[in-house]
Amino acid sequence: MNTASYQRFRLHTSDGKEAFISRIQALFTNILHIGVWAIVVICLTPRCCFGQSQESHSATQNTNHEFSISLSLLPASKMSRDVWFQAIDQAPTNTLRDTMQRTFRSRPVEGEFGITLRYAVRLEQGWTLGIAASPYFGSFASEDDKKDRMYGIQFDAALGYRFALLQSSNGSYLLALEPSCKIAYTIGGYSLGTFAGVKKEWLQFGDTKFYDPETAFHLIDNNLGVVPSFKVLLHLGSGVAICAEAGWMLNLSRRTEYNIAGYIEDKQTVRWQALPLSTDTLIFTADSERISQRTLENFSRFTGINTSIGLVFTL
Repeated sequence: MNTASYQRFRLHTSDGKEAFISRIQALFTNILHIGVWAIVVICLTPRCCFGQSQESHSATQNTNHEFSISLSLLPASKMSRDVWFQAIDQAPTNTLRDTMQRTFRSRPVEGEFGITLRYAVRLEQGWTLGIAASPYFGSFASEDDKKDRMYGIQFDAALGYRFALLQSSNGSYLLALEPSCKIAYTIGGYSLGTFAGVKKEWLQFGDTKFYDPETAFHLIDNNLGVVPSFKVLLHLGSGVAICAEAGWMLNLSRRTEYNIAGYIEDKQTVRWQALPLSTDTLIFTADSERISQRTLENFSRFTGINTSIGLVFTL
């Protein structure tokens, strides 16, 4: 096979593979959408779906307040890619300019660990309303340790319906299932790390001067999504239960940008400066493909699996 034929073969194979992956992703997305609607129907028509009588809700007639703490695998998705990054100081031309570069192999990510704190109200007839905050463990890391990690915090509001699979003699549940649908908002990012050893006291990007020997560079990703999920609860007694939950985060809307973070002149205040990737001041490539402002959101995503296991305390 000559060179031209080989190149055409590679192109055809690559296009076919991408088309196949796109079809699989579209099919999977449709299945997830069906799952969302199924959970909504389950929540809205519990009696019809599960044939529960009024007596089976005797343990949930009164409003109860719950608090839970869980170890969570939070939504995060990123492929392993060869990353090259360059930032050129935007100081005036009559001063020394610094050029900072970094090359590394990014690790693949399918979920990042964190902790979930949730407050919920159990209403009459088995309905539950809850709010939660889920910080990623990477958010608590230093700038050096945060490199090549996805971090942030996820907030969500959930509507669910809890019904008993097994009941005790007094009517309270021993084992319960709770389908729910959450609206989640994630404030997060991905760290490219810091650049130490600059040649002068400060770096300038935009109108901001950073007086920080380890100015950090981040890809910021804030997104709104929906999380269909199922929770199983095992009652231990004395108002304590073990809960395990599994769901999937689907993005509805996103806002991505590139940010620089570091101390300003007082060396106590941290400033975040958003910068476009449309100039040669910032060059970011993945697998030799330059990442633009338009393709930035394809590098990493806060989407995918959302699971947790923890304890629920009835207050």
